[in-house]
Amino acid sequence: MILQSLVKHYEKLLERGEITKPGWSKVEASYAIKLSEDGEYRGILPLEETVQRGKKAVNIPRTFVVPEVTVATSGIRALLLYHNAEYLLGVCLKGKPERTKQCFEASKEKHLEFLGKIDSPVARAICKYFTNWQIPTEFPDAEKYKKSNFVFIVNGVYAHEDSAIKQAWDAQYSKESDAPIMQCLVTGERLPIARIHPSIKRVKDAQQTGAALVSFNSEAYESFGNKKAQAFNAPVSEYAAFAYTTVLNHLIADDAHRKFVGDSTVVFWAETAEPDYGDLFSMMIDPPTEDANEKAAAIMQKLVKGEPIDEKNIDLNVPFYVLGISPNASRLSVRFFLRDSFGNMLSNLREHYHRLEIVKSKLDKREQLPLYLLLKETTNPNSKDDSGSPLLAGSVLRSILIGVPYPVALFTSIMLRVKATQDSDENDKGGSSKRIAKKINRTKAAIIKAYLLKLTNTRIDKEVLSVSLNEESTYIPYVLGRLFSVLENIQEKANPGINATIKDRYFNSACATPSVVFPLLLKLSNSHLRKMEKGASINLKKQVGTLMDKFSSEKFPKRLTLEEQGTFVLGYYHQTQKRYESKKQENQ
Repeated sequence: MILQSLVKHYEKLLERGEITKPGWSKVEASYAIKLSEDGEYRGILPLEETVQRGKKAVNIPRTFVVPEVTVATSGIRALLLYHNAEYLLGVCLKGKPERTKQCFEASKEKHLEFLGKIDSPVARAICKYFTNWQIPTEFPDAEKYKKSNFVFIVNGVYAHEDSAIKQAWDAQYSKESDAPIMQCLVTGERLPIARIHPSIKRVKDAQQTGAALVSFNSEAYESFGNKKAQAFNAPVSEYAAFAYTTVLNHLIADDAHRKFVGDSTVVFWAETAEPDYGDLFSMMIDPPTEDANEKAAAIMQKLVKGEPIDEKNIDLNVPFYVLGISPNASRLSVRFFLRDSFGNMLSNLREHYHRLEIVKSKLDKREQLPLYLLLKETTNPNSKDDSGSPLLAGSVLRSILIGVPYPVALFTSIMLRVKATQDSDENDKGGSSKRIAKKINRTKAAIIKAYLLKLTNTRIDKEVLSVSLNEESTYIPYVLGRLFSVLENIQEKANPGINATIKDRYFNSACATPSVVFPLLLKLSNSHLRKMEKGASINLKKQVGTLMDKFSSEKFPKRLTLEEQGTFVLGYYHQTQKRYESKKQENQ
């Protein structure tokens, strides 16, 4: 299903002229070897372009379409019209001059064999170059070219763009292959089968040279009669192998239609191959700017009302695909593969954002909470890596897009961070690289609310899983959270400027074992109330009394389950936001 979908997408892009045809590969080259029409070496032409990435200007190689680049897993394998300095110039880069000589001779043989039959000035120039070039004992700035690839340019014409060479290559490539003929698992046709599939490159944390999606080299995974037959164990035609790897490399190289989630590289595409679907999906799942965040929120509102979303003829019934892959040594693992209508995917995203809606500070201007912020809250604030667990990231994204309950690990990670984190001083920004830590903030509370809302088999009173404070609720864990916030408020008003409150010392135990902690906190609050002015004291005492009246008995629960502790946190957050709001109104 995955390979079939990729091959179909390749064929759509090929129709649109946005991808290379069979026999050709998109590659990156940093330099060109300049030759005269007589094949004389005229120096090295730099090809890198300077682009702005963030605040830095970086040099990146240029992209070219050259005759198909095959993978050299080991040994010597020359490429046509494209390779590194060792193959095309005979420059020793690894301290092995004998191997360098073998690489250059292999490249020489390949070019003379193919180009020697072509009637073209460019082809003749390259043949003369290889015939006359002497492998240098020293080469100027050799170290600079160690990790770079080269193409040829003859009298201002790139060799791979010469019309005669292109026609000759297409003719040779279309000849009948000597590969065994079998039924292709992707197309269903009897075609030449690929023994080695091209590599997938730029997958996060995978080998720089690329990794394989389909590959066998262990007897434990080989079928009878296919020992050491590599990809023959899963017969995929040379055409299908070229198509799916080419389009997957194309998708991964497109920053606008690729996301990194944990250790997964996530690509997505519409069956129609129209880029507008990917643009919209990318913006919805991870708004890059505040303007995009607001636009995503506006589109969500239109989806709720069933209105058209006014985005370049978007058809919500078009099938849409999301593929997540991650590295596994020299191979790739499929984390998830999702297929649904584009409208359903957006609806699931909308419902996810709706579940995350919760009262917030007026200083918080974010309309949506993107995935990276959710994962960030599962990590230690002092950690340099705030991307979250790789496995958790993939499973959360999958849950969002198909509309199933969130992974338990997301909830347990957030509750762990609530209990382990202490509020840091927001004024102490200095030169510290640490994030400002908040024991309970909007994002943590939103995750807890969303997780509990999506649960099916639970005794939690879902009426308390509201956007803002539910003052009518008598659900005990929620009321206890509210009561703790009021008791903290009493302490702060009785002791202005206090460095540490009861939240720092008692929150975790109050959340888990209320019967042990709350009697002590109520006793402390009486002492605090006596320090305050009569008016403020009466008001806060009344708030405590109102909440205590919601208990059916005078006994506090001995312990709360983890889900009940989640509602305790929500009660605390809602009540705290309410008192901050009241405080601002008083100041106005």
